[in-house]
Amino acid sequence: MNNGTILDVGVCIAADSNGYITQIRSLDHPIKNIWLNVALTSFTFIYLNIEMNLSKVSNEKKLQLCKIYFRTGFVFLPFVWAVNFCWFFKEAFKTPIASYPEQKQIKNYVIYSALGTIVWLLLLTVWIIIFQAKRAEWGALADYMSFIIPLGKA
Repeated sequence: MNNGTILDVGVCIAADSNGYITQIRSLDHPIKNIWLNVALTSFTFIYLNIEMNLSKVSNEKKLQLCKIYFRTGFVFLPFVWAVNFCWFFKEAFKTPIASYPEQKQIKNYVIYSALGTIVWLLLLTVWIIIFQAKRAEWGALADYMSFIIPLGKA
């Protein structure tokens, strides 16, 4: 592999003289500064810096991205809602009000993404508490739901 190999998917890969990957960088993507730096020593260190740059994206594309992330969250991926909230919060609430027509829809998607994330976190927390408290009482059913079965008596 040569230093700075550019792949068709829009990623630049930098490798050292031994062919080990040292950096991976996204090119031409709304997410700027995606760097994956790997220090190839006895310990592997991975650093990922993601920062959304919406200044180069049209307002229609911003709305489309926000809508796609919101809808993706319904496929049991609440993390996508959290990402949607973080990436578009500034666009929805910090940009001057009604500076473009799509902003109101983006604001709604950001609010609903935040609510969806909170609901999922609450449901997950309640499930964890109930499962941990009742696991021993549920017997074999709880064992079938567990990846790790604790040894000893309950």
